[in-house]
Amino acid sequence: MARGERGLASFLLLGFFSFVISKNFHLGLMMLRGKRNWASYELQASAISIAVENARTDGYFLNHTFTVTTCFEENMSQTAGETVRLITEEKIDLLLGHPSSKRNLGPAYVTPYYNLPHISWEANDPTFSKKDIFKTFIRLSATFNKVGLATVALFSEFKWNVTGLLIQASYDVCLHAMNGFLGKVDENNITVTSYQRFSEIPTVSEIDAYLNIIKKTSRIVFICAEDDNFRNIMIRAHRLGMTSGDYVFIDPNFLSNDDHYRYSTWFKNDSDDVISREAYRHVIHLTAARWFDDESERRHMELLRTIPKRMTEIPWNDSIALNEGLFPSRSAATLHDSMYLAILWWEHCFKNGLDHRNGTELFKFTHKLSYNGTSGKVYFDGNGDKQPAFWVEDLKNTSDETRLVGIIETYKDSKLFTLWENNLWLTSDGLAPPSTPVYHTRDIIISLSAVVVFLIAVIISGFYIRKKKYDMQILKMTWKIDYIDISMKKSKRGIGSQLSRSAFSLNDHCSSTGTVNLNFTRTAEYNGQIVALKTSPLSAVQLTMTDLVELKGMRDFLHPNVNPFVGACIDPPNICCLFLYGSKGSLQDVLENDDIKLEWTFKVAILKDIAMGMKYIHSSVLKSHGRLKSSNCIIDNRWTVKITDYGVSAFQANLKLPHVTKMEDFKDLLWTCPEILRSDDVFPRNGTRAGDVYSYGIIMHETFYRCDIIKSIQNGQSCKPDINKFEDLKPQMLKLMTMCWDDDWRQRPDFSSILTFIRENNTEASVSIIDSMINMLEKYANNLEDLVEERTVALNEEKDKTDKLLYRMLPRLVAEKLKRGEFIIPEAFEAVTIFFSDIVGFTTIASKISPLDVVDFLNEIYTLFDAIISTYDVYKVETIGDAYMVVSGLPERNGNAHSGEIGDMSLEILRRLENFKLRAIPEQRVMVRIGLHTGPVCAGVVGQTMPRYCLFGDTVNTASRMESNGQGGKIHITETTKNALLGLGGYEIAERGLVPIKGKGEMSTFWLMKKTERFPPLPSTSIQVPEKPRKSLQHSYFKTGASEEWTEISY
Repeated sequence: MARGERGLASFLLLGFFSFVISKNFHLGLMMLRGKRNWASYELQASAISIAVENARTDGYFLNHTFTVTTCFEENMSQTAGETVRLITEEKIDLLLGHPSSKRNLGPAYVTPYYNLPHISWEANDPTFSKKDIFKTFIRLSATFNKVGLATVALFSEFKWNVTGLLIQASYDVCLHAMNGFLGKVDENNITVTSYQRFSEIPTVSEIDAYLNIIKKTSRIVFICAEDDNFRNIMIRAHRLGMTSGDYVFIDPNFLSNDDHYRYSTWFKNDSDDVISREAYRHVIHLTAARWFDDESERRHMELLRTIPKRMTEIPWNDSIALNEGLFPSRSAATLHDSMYLAILWWEHCFKNGLDHRNGTELFKFTHKLSYNGTSGKVYFDGNGDKQPAFWVEDLKNTSDETRLVGIIETYKDSKLFTLWENNLWLTSDGLAPPSTPVYHTRDIIISLSAVVVFLIAVIISGFYIRKKKYDMQILKMTWKIDYIDISMKKSKRGIGSQLSRSAFSLNDHCSSTGTVNLNFTRTAEYNGQIVALKTSPLSAVQLTMTDLVELKGMRDFLHPNVNPFVGACIDPPNICCLFLYGSKGSLQDVLENDDIKLEWTFKVAILKDIAMGMKYIHSSVLKSHGRLKSSNCIIDNRWTVKITDYGVSAFQANLKLPHVTKMEDFKDLLWTCPEILRSDDVFPRNGTRAGDVYSYGIIMHETFYRCDIIKSIQNGQSCKPDINKFEDLKPQMLKLMTMCWDDDWRQRPDFSSILTFIRENNTEASVSIIDSMINMLEKYANNLEDLVEERTVALNEEKDKTDKLLYRMLPRLVAEKLKRGEFIIPEAFEAVTIFFSDIVGFTTIASKISPLDVVDFLNEIYTLFDAIISTYDVYKVETIGDAYMVVSGLPERNGNAHSGEIGDMSLEILRRLENFKLRAIPEQRVMVRIGLHTGPVCAGVVGQTMPRYCLFGDTVNTASRMESNGQGGKIHITETTKNALLGLGGYEIAERGLVPIKGKGEMSTFWLMKKTERFPPLPSTSIQVPEKPRKSLQHSYFKTGASEEWTEISY
């Protein structure tokens, strides 16, 4: 989209006539246009002109002017880039906007980087309260984190201390309002007796259930929902008898009012309007105050009446509001006050000789600041936010208009609430209802008696059942084994065999080398079965009722993917438990054995088996495993994976993480989830279900990549393996893997979801490993492997071609991230060196030969340049006509070497051009002008359909100026590049002197002459370019004006 199409325009607002203009300030304004809503340009922009006039009437800004540059960017992902352009190219002094919280997020991250003052008049998202991040950002709108303070003031006024919450969790506004209120309840001794949440649109039965729960414990209901949901809830409250005056419903959503400040969400023009209107008589609504008294109301309404006409005047030139009779935006008053604040800041800086572009100083300037706004006094807190006032309104009047019953002023030290109306309540005595339900003494006695009888019956029954169950378990103990019945055997490799005693590498790369010095599982024979013997480190165990229930349940386990629990011996000192032995060893053994090749079908089958076994364990009496890892997944003769070493937590030694000192124990913690590692308590009994899912994610990584992924585990932190350095795999399975090891345990899926995901995204999951092996053998028998190999080679060739083409269009690092579907975050580079070159006399040369020869000529010289730059650590950004642009130092930083890489490359280009001959005009000597500059840039990918890798910053333009002001056959460099090259050493540089540079004034520049070391000998012939069919070419990039100013460089 061209800049004009983005809605960029510059206007010069002149003040009253004065013989002396002391200062011109440059304002950047970001908002929407053409939307005809509260954030639209056409409904409020002229409030800026009115603010200027009011400020001058008050004696400010008398001798100053300022320029406004506006931006109407709608795309939320582009506002950050537009902010960079406004700061670096337009040189704005202060950014005003964006009123939309979502579109303001990008600019709010950019302005602190440049320390630029930033004011928004309507961005009310609580995220912007984090001034350690948004340290130059000031807000003049009412914010949701202040709603909590207003609500608490309401509770204090009417002596309420109990409430119930009913919140639509899917509506961000409600979550912000609720969090603001909950942050104040403790310090004000308010008890939340019920907290009900719902998403989207609740059913009638769900609403009734929520209200019935709340009405039992509280009469004050803090309720927040979208307009339609709020109306439905109030209608149901009326039908449940909660609108007779005994209950109060508080609505904190101050965005519910329309542009005319009317609270009319009850009205839908349907058959329920009568009931809805009656129910809303018991609602107290909090909304941002627009004025405070008759005088401030007059000024406020006068501003709104003036805006449409003033929009038709210079410089706004917009008659939409006037022609269509549109009411001005409700945010026009705060826009006026925001501009007034900017003028106060500029006046303060001018009078005191301060830097008016210092955003952190503006933040300090607003600390406890107050001034007269268009609708009353404006106060600021110590966090760069306006201290708002809130109207308290209801619908108890006879008309359908809301009634203002009071005001809450959050900036006061005491008595925040001022009551304007007396007839506020519909109770029988006219007083505010109590915050808790009132019961009659008889009802209380009956209810308490019933509860006491019920509790006694439950307690007695519970004790009886528990004792009976305990006796039965103690008497049976079918799992108990006498140690003398166990026949010891020689150690065999099996379960847990990869817990290496040797030191392991902490490097972050993978190794396919098998682990040595393995632990071997102790095996024995019991009742004719080979069993794995797990010896407890404890000298004695004391089994609880829970232990007995678990052991019995384990003994009864019957699932193809769960290794049978044979039994346990609890006779000191021979305390051990027995599991059936896995003949093929553990999954870890198989993964570490390079001789065993696992195809994708086998890997999917292995993971499916583990998930099925874990699903069974999670639904059992154990609830979770707690020690899931690849060494606890054994494989039988049919290559079926079985889960082992589950339960029997009483046989384990519970250790806190700080007490773990052995390297083997640290390695064993790789599969442990972060929430357990960070906990100061001992590890939970049998772990957690979410922890098992985390362990499963680690096993997925082991299975896919078959490498040592141990990095380090220390100080309670978990290091997950890097998935960016390995071969590609199915994106769906990669997504599942990262979901399983998510640091937030609430975001991890359960094993039922994991199984469904595997079956839906892998057709192989429906086939067993044995069937897969048979099918594979049939394929080999029919010689189909040759066909598979041919197609694989062809596919890889096409993939390589595609990758090569992609890497020519984008940097490899950026391209790989885009292929994985990752978002490319714009990145600032502190120092890079940019190269620009231009062919001297290109127009003359082009006039002597045909257009097709011009194409061949450029192809010859660019082939030469491409061959040269391939030997240096540089990135070719673009070729535009006869211009060539290269940068070093991005996208991968190379320390201080970037200036040397570009310098050496430039010298080699000049050296190679000395023997370069054109095939069309052999006698024509080809010379280039080269310009270099070193400095910071901002780079990122712009667009989605055809992404471009773009560079932004003044460094680009300065490098272009060096080239356009240079001389043929020479390398023109700035002082910054000179210092960088001298820092590296080995270069001969000559001073050129002061040179007038457009947009920069006079600059001290230099010539890069040569390297002090010798170059390798020149090749005897020029680059030979093979003949290609001639095609017409179209260039979509250009340089504007005779000065060849580069307006944007993108790739």
